[in-house]
Amino acid sequence: MTGYVSRKEGFTMIPVTPFAFRTRRSLVVAVTSVALAVPMLASLGSTALADQGPPVAGAEVAADVAGAPRHQGTRVNVAGDVGRYIVGPLGHVRGFILKDRTVVMVRGNSGDDMARQVPIGQPVRVEGWSPAASGGKEIRRAAVYGQHGQIVAPPVKGEGRRDPSARGERRGEMRAELAKLPPVSANGTVETVVIGRRGMPEALVLTDGTSVFLRPRLAKEVMTRGVRAGDRIEASGKGGIYPLGSSVVVRSITFGDGAHFEVQGGARAPR
Repeated sequence: MTGYVSRKEGFTMIPVTPFAFRTRRSLVVAVTSVALAVPMLASLGSTALADQGPPVAGAEVAADVAGAPRHQGTRVNVAGDVGRYIVGPLGHVRGFILKDRTVVMVRGNSGDDMARQVPIGQPVRVEGWSPAASGGKEIRRAAVYGQHGQIVAPPVKGEGRRDPSARGERRGEMRAELAKLPPVSANGTVETVVIGRRGMPEALVLTDGTSVFLRPRLAKEVMTRGVRAGDRIEASGKGGIYPLGSSVVVRSITFGDGAHFEVQGGARAPR
């Protein structure tokens, strides 16, 4: 079958074969399909971009310092051998470091209880929250399980609202306890930097096992320089020597490059 299609320019009659009809129809269908697909693709693209905004499932968000951007973290489950305990200035175990250098921080008296059950070198399993700032090498809000599956450090329970007056009273008691400690100093190379929940350095663990705790004000100052494993430091403050390691909460710290920072006035400190 042969048909004709008129062309406006000169009204020329052009013969059209069945093949030409099929080709023309195919082109029309293809163009129509593309026209319909474009809005759909645009819609899907907008949805995909929108989905990238909120944190992924399981992520937690914590407030950062002085209006700085908030940082995220993820739930983790790791296993390894205890390489070193982190001891606070008053002799309490604040956490431990696995042999792969993962830092695990615990709360309350759970660190002391764990140290009585788990000697250095023994394997443990840890479930907790890893702040994004730590690069996956630090765990907080930890629940720690021994080599036989028993809980050696329970997870942190919801604390609810704290009584401001009771918190202030406890802080005053801690300052009084710290004031009784003898002056001490630390000199060595940083092996591990413990990052606090707000992204600031909370403590430096030296290669000889000494735990050097930074008061919040001092930590904020040190952030202007930065601190990393391998830095040489000299620090002075108050603390003691305990069975699981020495510890000092510092009032001043000097780096190998001469950078010096010192606390002005009183400040709260870890126990």
